[in-house]
Amino acid sequence: MFCLIDLFGMLIICSIVLVLSLVSFGPQIYHVLSLRDNSGISICYVLLNSMMFTEHFALSLHFTVNNTGVEDTIVGSPPTAENWLDLLQFCIVWYCYLML
Repeated sequence: MFCLIDLFGMLIICSIVLVLSLVSFGPQIYHVLSLRDNSGISICYVLLNSMMFTEHFALSLHFTVNNTGVEDTIVGSPPTAENWLDLLQFCIVWYCYLML
């Protein structure tokens, strides 16, 4: 019973982080789309964060998809729903950085 509550709690936390990640880019994306200008947003900030999230996305994708037969990875075998939500969160943040 405790494990089920734990799993449900983790899914809710992952979902909240997913939504908050998307919402955190709202003002910046609105600024760029409404003014058609990206002044005020540092290109170095966007470049470095895009590189970092590209690496994290690649690692997350690798650990989520290529973990068959390996028991000592971060992701369980088979991947759980929270593993797929983590990958989706990486995808959304990566896409938001690409939009900037």
